[in-house]
Amino acid sequence: MGKRIADHTPDSDFIANKDIVDVAAPPREPITTGQNHTSPGNISFAPDQSLVAPRARCIRLRVAPHDVLPEGVLVHLASTTPASPSRSPSPDPAHQQRRCIQIVRQWITKPNKFGVWREYYSQPSVIPDLDRSLQTFQTGRSLVMQPLSLQPPTLQEALGPFPNYSTYLHARWLWQNESGTISAATNQNFINTVLRDKEFKPEDVVDICFTTLRSKVAEFQPSPFLESDGWKESEVQIKVPLGPQKGDQIFPSSAKLGVPGLHHRSIVDVIKRVLSTDRNVLQYHFHPFRQYAVPPGSPPSIPPQRVVDDIYNSDAMIKEYENLQRSPREPGCNFERVILALQFWSDATQLANFGSAKLWPVYMYFGNQPKWARSRSDMHSCHDIAHIPSLPESFQDFVCEQRGYPADARLKTHCRHELFHQVWCILLDKKFVKAYKHGILVVFPDGSLRRVYLRIVTYSADYPEKVIIATIRNLGTCLCPRCLVKWHEIRKLGLKADGKLRQLTRRVDDEKRRLLVKKARKFIYKDRKRVGSTWVEALLGSTSLVPTKNAFSTRLHELGFDYFQMLCSDFMHEVELGEWKGILIHLIRMLHALGGDSISKLDERKIPPFGRDTIRKFIYNVSELKQLAARDFEDILQCAIPAFEGLFPEPIDCKIQELLFVLADWHSLAKLRLHTDSTLGQLEAATRVLGQEVRHFADRVANTVRTVETPHERASRIRRSAGKRSKDANASTQGGA
Repeated sequence: MGKRIADHTPDSDFIANKDIVDVAAPPREPITTGQNHTSPGNISFAPDQSLVAPRARCIRLRVAPHDVLPEGVLVHLASTTPASPSRSPSPDPAHQQRRCIQIVRQWITKPNKFGVWREYYSQPSVIPDLDRSLQTFQTGRSLVMQPLSLQPPTLQEALGPFPNYSTYLHARWLWQNESGTISAATNQNFINTVLRDKEFKPEDVVDICFTTLRSKVAEFQPSPFLESDGWKESEVQIKVPLGPQKGDQIFPSSAKLGVPGLHHRSIVDVIKRVLSTDRNVLQYHFHPFRQYAVPPGSPPSIPPQRVVDDIYNSDAMIKEYENLQRSPREPGCNFERVILALQFWSDATQLANFGSAKLWPVYMYFGNQPKWARSRSDMHSCHDIAHIPSLPESFQDFVCEQRGYPADARLKTHCRHELFHQVWCILLDKKFVKAYKHGILVVFPDGSLRRVYLRIVTYSADYPEKVIIATIRNLGTCLCPRCLVKWHEIRKLGLKADGKLRQLTRRVDDEKRRLLVKKARKFIYKDRKRVGSTWVEALLGSTSLVPTKNAFSTRLHELGFDYFQMLCSDFMHEVELGEWKGILIHLIRMLHALGGDSISKLDERKIPPFGRDTIRKFIYNVSELKQLAARDFEDILQCAIPAFEGLFPEPIDCKIQELLFVLADWHSLAKLRLHTDSTLGQLEAATRVLGQEVRHFADRVANTVRTVETPHERASRIRRSAGKRSKDANASTQGGA
C-alpha cells in the first residue's frame, strides 16, 4: 500500500507495494485490496514532467557547459517504522474472492533527474547519500579523522629510549644548545623549558649518562605495532610432517615448529573502534538496495534496467541482508540489525631489490563505505590487521635435525600453506565467530545503537596467493580457484559451453571436499606418506586440492559460509600484469624476429599523456619493458593501436590491430565503475569476441613468425645464471668447510 513518509514536497512519497524479491522485476502499481481502496499508490514511474523540456523551436544558446552532479533519492525519511501487515476493509460480499492481505515489504523511491530509483527491502532508518554535493567528492575538504589508536599511547611508549620525562626534557635542551657557550638567554631558556616544567624531577636525571643515552637514541627504532593500538605479537605453531623413516632412523611422524613474528590485532576490536569513533561511518550504507533506471524521455515501452555500482546494491549483499532480516532475533534484542561487509586484501611484497626482506600485510576494508571514499587516502578506510611471517631461514636445519635429511620443495610449499591458514585461524578467533553468528552491539557516532553482523564478501589477492587461500595447487590440472575447469579447457573462453561448464563445475566447500582433505592428512601425518606421494595424489590430484585445513572452512563452514565465493577477480594481476603483458611481450618478440627498424619505430612513436591520471607518462623505450607498474601496462594498452600500426607485414598487421582493439574494448567495459543490464550484456558479447580473437592469434598469427628471446631478456637470463652459479659455489664452499 502506498504510505506517505514525509511531507517535505507534494510528491515525496515512498511506495511499499510488493511482497517479492525478484531482482529484475520493475516497479509496478501497488496491489489493490478491493473496489473501495483509496490510496496515493497509483503513482507513475515515468520521469517527472517538470524535468522534460516542452516542444519548441530549436534555439542555439551561448551557455557554458556544466556537469550535473549525481543525485540520491528525492525524499527525506521520517523516523517512523513501517506499517504492520493489516487486513483490508471488508469488501462487498459479491467480491469476496478478491479480498487479499497487503504486506509491507519493500520501499521504492521516486526517480531522480537521471531516472534512477531505489528499491529497499524495508524502510531504511537513514539514507547517507541524501544530501551529497560537489564538496563531498573533493579530496581537499576537511574531515573529522578517525583516531589512529584505541587509546592514546602510554608515556613509556611515547618516550621511547628515555627512561623518564625529566631526562627527556634535560636531554632535549642539552642537545639543542651544544654551541659551547651558555649565554643569559640560553640559561633563561633552560629555566623556562626544564626547571619550571611541573613534571620535571631533578632526582630522575642525577644518575643519567647523557653520552650513553645519545647513542641509544641514535640506535632506537620505534615499532609501528603499539600495544595501545591493539597490536599483539604471537608465535604460530605448525605441524611439519617428517615422512617415512630411512634405514635405522627413528623419529616421530611430525614435529611442531614455532614461527615467531606474527603481528596482529583483533578484527572485532578494530571494527568496534571504527564504527563507534569514525564520523565517516555516517556515510556507510547499512541498508542494501536494488537500483533501477529508465533514462528521462524514454518511451514507456522500454523496461527499466538494473544498475549496480557498489557492494551494497549487489545481489550477494542484498541476499545476506534479507536472510538476516528473516532470521530469528537474539533473545531480548529489539535493536536494528545491519550487516558490515568485510573486504580483505593481502599481498606478499619484496621490500628491496637485494636481500630477502619481505612484508606480508593483511588489510581490511568495509564494503558499506562507497568505493569513491574507499579509494581516498584521506578517508583512512584501510585498516591493517596482521603481518604474516615467513618460514624461518632455519627451516631446513629444523627438518634435518628432526629426521636427518632436508625437506624437498613439496614439503616447504605444504608448510607455507599450513602457516598461512594457522595465521587466519588466529585472526578468526572465537570473538569473530561469535560476532559473525550473533552480532555485536555498537553505539554509532550519531548515538544510535545497532546490532552489527559481520560478513566476509571479498578477498582480493594475486594468483599465487589466491591458490593458498583456496587450498589448491598452483597451476595444477584444475587451476581455477572458483571452478574445476581443466588446463586444456581454458582456451574455450567466451564459448557458451565454457560458461555452462564453469557453472556446473563450480567449487563448493562441502563435506566431500573436507573428507578428502582429512583422509590425505591421515596418510601424511599418521601413515608417514610424503606430501607428493601417489597416495595423496590419488585422492586430491583430480581436483588439484592440497592437504591443508582451510581456516575459513574450519571456522565458518557451520554458519553456511563458502570461502570459494569470496575469491574475486584480481584485474591488475590477472589481466594487466597477466594476459595483456604476455601478449605485449610476444608482439615485441615478433618485431625483433622480423628485424629491420620496427623496434626503433615503436619506441619513437610518442603519444602525449591524457588527463591527470587517465594516461600517464611512462618510459620512452617501451620495447625494453623496464620498471613498469601495472598502471603503465594499462596505459600502454590504451595507446597500443596507433603505436603498432604498420609495423607488421600484411595480413598480420590487420589481425594484430583487430586483437588490440578487442582487448582495449573489453578492458574498458570490464573496468566500468557502474554497470547496467545492457553494459553487462555488452561485456558478455565482448568476452566472446575476445576469446575468438585470442584463439585466432595463437593458432594463425603468432606461429607465423619464429620468435626468440629479446636482447633484454637474454641479458637478464645471463645475469640470473651467473648469480645462480655464484650462489651454488658459495654453498659448496661453506659445506666443505
